[in-house]
Amino acid sequence: MATGYQTSLISDLSEDIATVLGYVYNRVDWHKMKSHNAHDVFVHRLQTALARPTFPEFLDKLCNGLSIQAIPYDSLLGIERVCEKDKEAMTLLRKESRVMALLAIKKAKEVKK
Repeated sequence: MATGYQTSLISDLSEDIATVLGYVYNRVDWHKMKSHNAHDVFVHRLQTALARPTFPEFLDKLCNGLSIQAIPYDSLLGIERVCEKDKEAMTLLRKESRVMALLAIKKAKEVKK
């Protein structure tokens, strides 16, 4: 059973992952994508990238799959925090990929405002 401390760590980690993925989502040129549903494309590319073992490799694969050359410098702090908990981050992403994608899309909309 998770303690309150562990739950808050996972919550903070989820927040950091969602923030980084939100920056990625905002960099995609959705008008050039052939699909009419951006959410489906994002989830599919995210799940495909999960074959990579580490968060930096996952992020690189995700960006390549979405035709993104670079993500904003503002995401660097979040990337660093996620990388500190790389194993937990990748486990969380693999177990809850759709939920994390939805949180990322929500973050993307908040950041865009």
